[in-house]
Amino acid sequence: MGSMQICGIALGPIESLALAVIVGVSIDYLIHLAFAYKNSIIPDRYYKSRAAFLARSGSITAAALTTLCAVAPLSGSKL
Repeated sequence: MGSMQICGIALGPIESLALAVIVGVSIDYLIHLAFAYKNSIIPDRYYKSRAAFLARSGSITAAALTTLCAVAPLSGSKL
C-alpha cells in the first residue's frame, strides 16, 4: 500500500475494503493448505504436499470461484 501511495494511486473506501478482503481471503486459502499439510499422516514431504493439495483443492477452488463471481460485477462500478 505504501508503494501505491508513492505512485500516486489514491484508494477510496471501497478499494481499501476490497484490498483488505482480498488479502484476508488469500491468507485463508494458505492456512487451509498448511493445516492439511501439517495434519497429514504421510511422512514423505512430496506425497504429503500432494495429499494436502488434493484434499483441499476442491474447497479452495469453489471458494475462489465464488469470490470471483461476487467481485466480477463490482469491478466496473464507481462510487
